[in-house]
Amino acid sequence: MKNYGTIHNYEEALAILGDKASLKIGYHTYLERVNPDFINVRFYTTPIIKYYSDGSLTLGTDGWRTYTTKDRINRFAPVNVGSNQGEWKIWTANFNGDKNIYFFEDGILIRPSGCNAEKYVKYKKRHVKHRPSKYVELPKILEYR
Repeated sequence: MKNYGTIHNYEEALAILGDKASLKIGYHTYLERVNPDFINVRFYTTPIIKYYSDGSLTLGTDGWRTYTTKDRINRFAPVNVGSNQGEWKIWTANFNGDKNIYFFEDGILIRPSGCNAEKYVKYKKRHVKHRPSKYVELPKILEYR
């Protein structure tokens, strides 16, 4: 299997896909052009990452929160996903070494300038214990990792 390096946004995915509609990029992992506005990373039948042409992306598992799903998201998304006691979290860091932690939710939208505040606030209200006290803006895509 050819190593495609890092794919962290729509432009990189589009460059790797070229004229193809779909390309195998890992074990049961495919890069798929769904329409001109977004490209999926699909693991088995689940689209785990959707890259949008505006630079944003969504993450999802459809309930398949496995080690391999997490590995694929970490490999192909500009954020890090980890878990602590079975709860998935998203870690971001900028060049200053500052880290922000968000609680993972299927369908979370990550924009180049930040996280989907509406979804985050709804999630925070449902789960009050041990949550960050405020919403923190994510760094720009080039500052991820």
